[in-house]
Amino acid sequence: MNKVDLSAVWAPTVLGKDRIDQRRWAYAVAAPFDMPADMPGLVGMKVQLDGSIFEIGGFVPRMPPLPIKEGEAIELLVRATAAPSM
Repeated sequence: MNKVDLSAVWAPTVLGKDRIDQRRWAYAVAAPFDMPADMPGLVGMKVQLDGSIFEIGGFVPRMPPLPIKEGEAIELLVRATAAPSM
């Protein structure tokens, strides 16, 4: 895999999570492939995390902004697409 398919639901390996509010979370996941530091194509994508579907609303930028290697931890800011079951 070397690009994001927006029609698919991505299910990355979850490394950790932190609840922001009732519908928003910050998830640390393993990068699915090598990518630039600005993670083009991930915002707006659907993602399955812990059995629930979320929409990626953003990410926590890396400092300094270095390229990301497959398997490295990245932090996604997501929002629930339905009522959370957690």
